[in-house]
Amino acid sequence: MSKLLLQEDFKRTILETLGKEGKSISALAKDLEKSGYKIHRLIITGYLRALSDMQIVKEKDIPPSKVYTPINSHDDNVYSRAYQAAKETCADPDKRTLQMLHSLLRRPVFESELRLAGVDIIKGKKIEPEHLMELRTSMPKRLKMRFHATDSAYMPDEEMSLEDYARALEAMTSSLTQSRHLVLDTKQSKLI
Repeated sequence: MSKLLLQEDFKRTILETLGKEGKSISALAKDLEKSGYKIHRLIITGYLRALSDMQIVKEKDIPPSKVYTPINSHDDNVYSRAYQAAKETCADPDKRTLQMLHSLLRRPVFESELRLAGVDIIKGKKIEPEHLMELRTSMPKRLKMRFHATDSAYMPDEEMSLEDYARALEAMTSSLTQSRHLVLDTKQSKLI
């Protein structure tokens, strides 16, 4: 098993063991030991401080100990996931993000949505004002209120191939379920 897979698995185990309320180092060490990880507390402390530096966990000083709590990412949405998957599966993530969001949402994608995803240069065609008006009138009220009246919408210049779409969805799914460490990246099926 590769080191990266072990690291991803251990990180996931740490975050699951911390739970939503968080734990002190000693409580975490005891729970990890029950799970089969016999690791010295100093190593766990260093690992937690590194996760804190990476803003994955939050460190709170509650004397006589410190409590570590996982931080939920606020930018964890379909837009950022689509952009991340586009970066992993394509050389042009700006173009691919528009294609993915258009396919997922089954409608033109607003400029504010593309900016939220992280797209720098919009690579698609702007829809005409009359089509934009049709789009706005056909949208549910809660969705209409979300986009400013001056917000442009875009369509991709070309649709994604089914193979590219499947790869992008695989990347999004493995990222969402934190199961990337389970995916076999090589095509080798037998040992030489």
